[in-house]
Amino acid sequence: MQMIKSNDEARTVIVTGAAGGMGRECCRYFCQLGWHVLAVDHNKQRLESLSIFTDIKVLCIELEDIKLVAAVNEILD
Repeated sequence: MQMIKSNDEARTVIVTGAAGGMGRECCRYFCQLGWHVLAVDHNKQRLESLSIFTDIKVLCIELEDIKLVAAVNEILD
């Protein structure tokens, strides 16, 4: 079952916990729909495995890091 229908409009989603099982599947799902994905996780090694998908940018950072918002804004610009 497809929960979200894709359209011609480019969209971006931020997935936290992206290197884990559910996060990885969310990234894969949104990529299949043609969305741009920002994958955020603290585990660099597992996060790098997402590079097999197109339209994914990765950010290796802890969610508690005070630099998180600035880093996200920089990537999305």
